[in-house]
Amino acid sequence: MVVYPFSDYTLGLDSALLLGPLKVNNSFSLLSLTLPIVSNTSDTEILGFITIVASAANLQSVDNSRDGLGNTGQVLLIGPSRKTNTFASSEQPATATSAASAAALSGAQVHYIFEPTPLPTQASRHSGMSTNMPFVLSMYPTALQVMLQSYLNVNRAISHLSTRNERGANIAVGVVRPQSTLVQWILLVEETHSEAFAPVVRLRNIIIACVFGTAGAIILVVPFLTHWAVALI
Repeated sequence: MVVYPFSDYTLGLDSALLLGPLKVNNSFSLLSLTLPIVSNTSDTEILGFITIVASAANLQSVDNSRDGLGNTGQVLLIGPSRKTNTFASSEQPATATSAASAAALSGAQVHYIFEPTPLPTQASRHSGMSTNMPFVLSMYPTALQVMLQSYLNVNRAISHLSTRNERGANIAVGVVRPQSTLVQWILLVEETHSEAFAPVVRLRNIIIACVFGTAGAIILVVPFLTHWAVALI
């Protein structure tokens, strides 16, 4: 038995359907998972389907977590705007054995699974964005890149120290595509370019200070040592 919950989505023996998260309020969302019920006497006979509705609080708490993210770090989750949480057949991302259509995937509509929350005392890098506001995937270049990249290992990630998000903000970002048969989501860890480069800038300043300090010491000390050494002759 095969059913079509949506015109282009088949639900059968080897598939399941994850819907949501459905936002109830700013801190609570719901997910539903529909699975086939298989007969005990035949592994090819579907007796019906069961839908489980659950809280997405644990998933949302991870998305909102600030642990280890410094001052400007933020966890973001992007997914297809389609209700099935998967891309259309013409917009499928690359796999280990097949390439993606860059033109089709670039124009795919995506949205934030959970609304980006502005950090305290900081201007939002995603102003005006919400779970109900779709945008084309190409507006977030690194997110598009990870979907176009064929994965050879599970959870392969990419990162860029200098790029831009869908609002044009200058950022550093790490991106991973979770390998799941239920959803085609993109997980991002984003922070400002300035914070990402802060250790590099600090190291540069230390090196410059060491170089000029050493040069200054040589300039000051060598003439006195030379004069003292020559004066004894």
